[in-house]
Amino acid sequence: MNSIFGGPRRASRGNDFIRLMRQAGWAWALFGLALAIQAAPAFKVEVDRSPISIEETATLRLIFQDLTPPGRVDVKLPAGLEADFVSRSQNVQSINGETTSQVIYIYQITASQAGDYTIPGYQITIEGKKYTSSPLTFKVLPPNAPPPEGAAKRSEIAFIQLILTKSNLYVGESIPLEVRVYAQGFRNGNYPQVKAEGFMLGTNSQPQQDDTIFQGKRYHYFIFRQPATAMSAGVTQLGPASIQIICTVPTGRVTRDFFMGNIPEMEERRLNLASDAAPIQVLPLPTEGVPASFHGAVGTYTMSVTAGPTNVAAGDPITVKIELTGSGSINTLDFPSLDLGSEFKVYPPVIKSQVADGIGLQGSKTFEYVVVPQSPDLRQIPAFDFSFFDPDKKAYQTLRQPAKDIIVRPGGSAAPPPSLAGVETKKTEPAQDIANIKARPGKLGPPARPLAMETWFLGWQLLPLLGIGAALGRRLYQRHKQRNPQWVRQREVGRWVDKALAELQSLAGSGNAEAFYATVFRVLQEQLGERLERPAQAITDAVIEEALRPRGLDEESITRLRALFARCDQARYAQVSSNSDLMDTLAELNAIIPVLREFTPKRGPNPLRAAVPLFLWVLLSLPAQAANEFEQGNAAYAEGKLNAAITNYEALVKQKQVSPALYFNLGNAYFKMGQLGQAIAHYRLAQELAPRDTDIANNLQMARTRANASAPYRTPWWRSWTQLLTVNEWTLAAMAAGWVLAGLIIARLWRANATPLVSKGIRIFISLLLITGAGLTARLWDYLGPAPAVVVAKDAPARYGPLEESRSAFVMPDGSEVQAVDFQNDWVQIRDPQGRTGWLKKEFVRILKGT
Repeated sequence: MNSIFGGPRRASRGNDFIRLMRQAGWAWALFGLALAIQAAPAFKVEVDRSPISIEETATLRLIFQDLTPPGRVDVKLPAGLEADFVSRSQNVQSINGETTSQVIYIYQITASQAGDYTIPGYQITIEGKKYTSSPLTFKVLPPNAPPPEGAAKRSEIAFIQLILTKSNLYVGESIPLEVRVYAQGFRNGNYPQVKAEGFMLGTNSQPQQDDTIFQGKRYHYFIFRQPATAMSAGVTQLGPASIQIICTVPTGRVTRDFFMGNIPEMEERRLNLASDAAPIQVLPLPTEGVPASFHGAVGTYTMSVTAGPTNVAAGDPITVKIELTGSGSINTLDFPSLDLGSEFKVYPPVIKSQVADGIGLQGSKTFEYVVVPQSPDLRQIPAFDFSFFDPDKKAYQTLRQPAKDIIVRPGGSAAPPPSLAGVETKKTEPAQDIANIKARPGKLGPPARPLAMETWFLGWQLLPLLGIGAALGRRLYQRHKQRNPQWVRQREVGRWVDKALAELQSLAGSGNAEAFYATVFRVLQEQLGERLERPAQAITDAVIEEALRPRGLDEESITRLRALFARCDQARYAQVSSNSDLMDTLAELNAIIPVLREFTPKRGPNPLRAAVPLFLWVLLSLPAQAANEFEQGNAAYAEGKLNAAITNYEALVKQKQVSPALYFNLGNAYFKMGQLGQAIAHYRLAQELAPRDTDIANNLQMARTRANASAPYRTPWWRSWTQLLTVNEWTLAAMAAGWVLAGLIIARLWRANATPLVSKGIRIFISLLLITGAGLTARLWDYLGPAPAVVVAKDAPARYGPLEESRSAFVMPDGSEVQAVDFQNDWVQIRDPQGRTGWLKKEFVRILKGT
């Protein structure tokens, strides 16, 4: 039996190789499945509705699918349209282990003139790759134009109201803005948009909804509330508020039913609603009598201050807790820097907010400062003030905290780490209990995505398949040539030309010019026809310029061919009887025939030659980073200045320069400070980058034991085995196995007499590719599944919903290891190893994925 891979071969060997190819195909399919788990990133732009009238607004959304935007995109619209930034939102979903995320920038579009507009496509560059959105068409109707089809009259189908609590404000004052939407047959709708020039709008609360009777008709109504903060003085207006909803309305036709009688027909109608604008006057803040401690707070507040402990040694920490309670913009409320003079060292505060009304206009905000007295001569924490403008009293108010008495003893050893009020500080263990910090940072660099999720890396994995395809194509082509009549023609033409050249020698000697040149012309036709794969009868001197020169025949040979064709043409019209002329022609023919037999027409360049150097350049171009902050952090750690050490280490993290050693040292610093949740989080981040480091494993186990939180998720033995390598290590191992396998298959295809050792190597590397592909699939499944997280606050309450008012479901101790399954605003939904789910504030959780 003939094998397509060259020459007669035994059937068993051919079948063995076919089986090998099938096994290799399954191995590559598994590897490709591992690389294809992720969703393709995308960037798109949407407009919620069109057309709109000139008094209405529309919403423009910039949607980043599985992309991290570089910042707010500069939205440029055609003349006559304006876009105002409204908000930024993020949505993360995990379905069947596949996690997708969306970052959405929302803009409000207003029009100054009617017309048809084209919103251009926007181009952004993220991680060196360009993404372009599609252009959109947008129509604006003039003020007096008939309303778009589906518009509703007030009180008939649906209407919208904009309600304000007051019409006279001060700059910086925040008020609740309420939008009410009433609809009959409501089916669906979006959030209302409010035109608010000169105001800053906050996030909409979850709408309240119910049924009501209005003017004798039943409506379903929604109440949307959000804060509005005046930003500039003057007479202006808020609104109009607009919304697009879908309602089911009667068509005016009826259907007659034998049992039910006349049944009115219904249809879905899209309605664009707009309210009246509300006039409002914004007054500037008084310029006289402004307290020195006023920094822009507007509202009504009270202040309470606690400090402790009050009996300390010099260098010991004191926690000063300042709580501001009242009404105003709680989210933007800030406390001026706590200035206690040079005799106190003041650390940046830990800030916590509690909102009472759902939109951030009532509640409290706590600032916890750690202050360290530097001298034993101190007897008091100096007094300090907080000032705000009270819009009800139309005057500035100042809250004064009197000096607090303290006792400062002479200091002894280095100060213990500061702790927050109300947080139990656990006893620091001797240094030998945990492995010491790393002296060198290792290779610092940005936290990279897995190679298997990089487009450029996936593209390079096509090279071995292309190589196999090329080798297989070559083998098939060789086999094809053996069965092709063209190959037979080549051999027959060779034999005929050799015979004709011998005959030409005889004709030249006898002086038979006519027969001689006829045979010369026939030889040229046969030889060129075979080389150019054309019929011999179709060959004339025209092929010199049409086919031979473009396909690479040298100029000397072209000149000789042109001369030979010219002599053959001349012999048709003039008698050539000189034997010397015939012998010269024969000599030229004998010189050109070997050249033509060796001539191979060009087939085009090989793109793989240029790809190999580029691939090597990509692999070898690895950046090097300096680590001064790392050394400074190590020095501070050695001196017991743990806060300074953490500050230096975190500076590198903020610069996106991370390494296993950096995360390990951060974990040690937090462990020494008793913040076990942060310690566990950083040990796990270090272990993700260096899974076989015994120091990391030992310190992580000690932190887990000290935290005494719920046990982490149990990992099956085979998953523990896959976690011995990082995602990128599994990726590179699978890539290496695949590329070596491809090389062996190419060698097997390229040479028909390949040794049995090649076939044995193919079997071995098929097994290796299956093993590494399975490990890579498992690690990618972990990476793309629910994000691992660690609770970093003491007794964090997990609530039933993402609201402060939601009831507490259970309490998570510091150091609890959980999974983050959903995100909403400032809340994270977690699942613990017992299967319980609840919502925690983001500040209570450290997400390990993507940090």
